Amino acid sequence: MNTNQATGTDGGAATAVPGHLMLPYDTPRQCASALLGLFRDELRPSETLTVAVTQPVAACVREAVAGSGVAVEYIDITTLGQNPARLISAISDLAASASDRVWWVEEPMWPGRSPAEVAEVARHEALVNLAFRGTSVQVVCIYSQQLLSAPELQFGESTHPSLWRDGRAGAMPGYTAAGAIPAGADLPLEPPPPDADCISYGWALQPVRDAVAAAAAIAGVPGDRASDLVLAVHEAASNSLRHADGKGVLHTWQAAGELVCDISDSGTVVDPLAGRRRSAADARGHGLWVANQVCDLVQLRTRPGRTTVRFHMQAPGRLAVSVSGGRHQA
Repeated sequence: MNTNQATGTDGGAATAVPGHLMLPYDTPRQCASALLGLFRDELRPSETLTVAVTQPVAACVREAVAGSGVAVEYIDITTLGQNPARLISAISDLAASASDRVWWVEEPMWPGRSPAEVAEVARHEALVNLAFRGTSVQVVCIYSQQLLSAPELQFGESTHPSLWRDGRAGAMPGYTAAGAIPAGADLPLEPPPPDADCISYGWALQPVRDAVAAAAAIAGVPGDRASDLVLAVHEAASNSLRHADGKGVLHTWQAAGELVCDISDSGTVVDPLAGRRRSAADARGHGLWVANQVCDLVQLRTRPGRTTVRFHMQAPGRLAVSVSGGRHQA
């Protein structure tokens, strides 16, 4: 069966479905069995298969494919996908180096995700439908029906054009449109707490770097991670200067287990995939891509005349950084 022209779940006429499928599962072993059936039906020898899942599922997939001739590359999703905004870039890099169709199996939602992370997973899933529309990339997302909450499963159902169940693909009833972010994942960010440190900045960015470095030291962020955070906030602040009105506001504060930095400015981000695809080092928006690579979580919210970028970095006393910047583009 070709998932780009799949048979409907009612056994009727074939229904065209994009290459972004949701595969709900009950147990890791049952998930591995379903994936093996999909691989046997769909995978050609020349195609690339990467499985980015949690360790319990990976162990069962390894067991299921043993002796099947299916070649799999495994990635720990809890590391790569901690910040979901990194995933589209990883898939794009893989597709750029492949000579045939690319299969990417991921488990972006797992138990214990924070509310902020859950919202960013939903945004990622919605944007996959834009990032790979019209390409040969096949993205299969697995969701545990036993371990995830009803709202988390609903996010999956609303962002996947098609559903893989009982060995066949069919249209997802709850799907809306490519790039449509679920309302619950598109809410404005909570404002910084009243006791957050705050500075306004202009063309001189040394005060921004100094403020983030000081906050990281107080929060206990390890040295290399602190340097990453300083770099990320600096890049976002630079975007404020280049693409907005040359000024912005930085807040830093600590929350449970992380350092948070928040930058806001008067600019507007027009590209919904900004920061999610690798761009040339000198290209506009490269800084947001860098931030996504080095930070534990990045949240971007934009509307006409207002953009906020919020960076999270794990720390003994959990501190969050939010940066609102100008017109950022990837």
